[in-house]
Amino acid sequence: MITRPMISYILSTRRRSLVGCEVGVLFGANAEDILRMLPMTRLYLVDAYRNDPNYRGGDHIKIPQEEVYAEARRRMEPYADIVRWIIMDSQLAVLRINEELDFIYLDANREYEYIRNDINAYYRVIKSGGWIGGAGYGTDWPGATRAADEFAAKINVSISAEYNYSGCRHMDWWLQKP
Repeated sequence: MITRPMISYILSTRRRSLVGCEVGVLFGANAEDILRMLPMTRLYLVDAYRNDPNYRGGDHIKIPQEEVYAEARRRMEPYADIVRWIIMDSQLAVLRINEELDFIYLDANREYEYIRNDINAYYRVIKSGGWIGGAGYGTDWPGATRAADEFAAKINVSISAEYNYSGCRHMDWWLQKP
């Protein structure tokens, strides 16, 4: 289990029932960590579970997505009363969330256009004082870094970024909604 820095940060600052969302669930490992670590009331899980030819995220895209989804569902079985699945494109899925969220963790397509669109779409459903952030900040994902930095500048807040573990090239990023 590798706990994402953003999730560890939330744990250290918000010790109450949380409502959150992960966009880009894949096998469900990060969602499982969120549910184990944070006092969750509800966790929305958003993933289209289809092969996207524009995604350059790794070899897992070669695995049939129905197998990936089945593994994620299996991992989420103990949390069935908390988890709300939204199986569709992230830009449509946000319209299905009818409550304010404490946090959004973006872990889907990390190319600039996709992450920019997800940040803009999901920011509106975050409570004041809540967080939006995700994976892929740094050298391997210049589009995600650019989108996060541009958004932080646009709303005039600082961005936090931290490596996932010692020696890792990948960072989480997050910012807090004023």
